Amino acid sequence: MGDIKVGTVSAQALGEGKRHLEVKVANADGSDTRLKLTSAAAFDLMKVLTDYCAGITDGRGEATKIPESFAVGAGRFDPYVLVRFEDEAPYGLKPADAVELAYALIEQAEELGDRGNILHH
Repeated sequence: MGDIKVGTVSAQALGEGKRHLEVKVANADGSDTRLKLTSAAAFDLMKVLTDYCAGITDGRGEATKIPESFAVGAGRFDPYVLVRFEDEAPYGLKPADAVELAYALIEQAEELGDRGNILHH
């Protein structure tokens, strides 16, 4: 079976006591595939989907994360600029990539700001 880009999902319980679940997935052109899941497989799928959806707020994709803190530093043993958000592992950037990121951040911040030079506050 090839990849299916799922557009819709529907399900119904099969049999006595809801021991099996039939899931129908359909892509945008209407072609569909039916999956029959045991209760154990449905439970596993529920856990996977719950974990996946934990950060989604609009049902359409990943939610934007707004960190409460960040830090910038230098690698101790490697020549990387380190960027860390909250308590997550830091990202290591080559110095040239860090400069490129800095300019891109300034450009976007100025676009959102008063369209002026925000570096002089």
